[in-house]
Amino acid sequence: MNQEPSPNAKEEKSTLRPTKLGKVAMFVILLLVLYAIVAYHPEVEDEDKLCPRIGSRDVSVPWGSKTIISSTEVLVDFGRLASEPRPTLLTIKLMKDDEDIGTYAFQTNEDGPLILIEGEDVGNLTYIDLADNEKVNVGDRIRITNLSPNTDYVIAMFWAPTGDCMTEMYFTTPPE
Repeated sequence: MNQEPSPNAKEEKSTLRPTKLGKVAMFVILLLVLYAIVAYHPEVEDEDKLCPRIGSRDVSVPWGSKTIISSTEVLVDFGRLASEPRPTLLTIKLMKDDEDIGTYAFQTNEDGPLILIEGEDVGNLTYIDLADNEKVNVGDRIRITNLSPNTDYVIAMFWAPTGDCMTEMYFTTPPE
C-alpha cells in the first residue's frame, strides 16, 4: 500500500512555511516595537542631565525627599553626606526645562539665601540648617521659590573645590 502524496500536499506544505517576505516583515515589526519601547522610556531619557557620568561612579545619594509646596515652591531635603561638609564647600545647579541653568553658591555656612554665581536666575534658593550646626546633614534642606508653574527642573549638587557632581534630582512643578 504505497500511497503517493496528492499534488496538493506539496502546496499545503509550502503555505505553512513562512516566506522570506514574511520573515522580513516580522523582523521589521519587531524592530519597530523595540524602537518604540526604547524611545518612550522616560527614566532613560531623563537620566543624568547635569551629571553625565554620575551613573558610572559609586556615590552616596545626598538628596533626600522633595516636597512640592505649590506651583512655584519646592523643598528639597539633603540626605546623608558621609563627611557632613560645610555648606560653602558645595554649589547647587538648577536647570529649567533642559535649557536655562543657574549655578548657586552658599554665602556662609549658616541659614540663608544662596547667590547666583553663573548662568540664568532660575529660582531663589535658601539653605535651611535644621540643627544650626553649620554642616550639611540629614534634615537640612533647600527651599526653592520663584519657580515657573508646570515646568520640569533638575537640581544638582557639586563639590565646589573640584567641580565634581555628587547627585541630581528631578521634579516638575504643577500647573497653577
